[in-house]
Amino acid sequence: MVILFNLVALLGCVLSCILNVPIMVIGRFLYGFACGVIVCATPKILEETIPAHAMDNGYGVSTNLAINLFICVSLILGAGMPDTTSELQTTNFWRVIFLVPVPIIIISILLNIYVHTEDSLSFHIQRGQKEQAMAMIVKIYPS
Repeated sequence: MVILFNLVALLGCVLSCILNVPIMVIGRFLYGFACGVIVCATPKILEETIPAHAMDNGYGVSTNLAINLFICVSLILGAGMPDTTSELQTTNFWRVIFLVPVPIIIISILLNIYVHTEDSLSFHIQRGQKEQAMAMIVKIYPS
């Protein structure tokens, strides 16, 4: 699901850069919806795939830290927008702001495809895959 909604977020970023108000609104909606799903899914996946003894090494706060960091980046980028109406009509800096998440989305997709290939514990349990679920339990709770 994370890969799927990263693709939806990527589509939303691209649609947001088209100079047509309805398409921009659809793009921003898709991007916001996808980000909401990813923000809800990521902590759950971390909880179900990171070994319990490693959770205290920064994984528990990593999601909140990343969210706040990129809110700060967005605010700093917003400071680069022109102040006058005439400059706003000629600038394309807003496209830069909407495309900033694209490299991060691509990195996330690649990491999920090639590095973080394990499914979560609840995924295996819901599918009735007892062997894989037991292997995940042993990995998450080694003691």
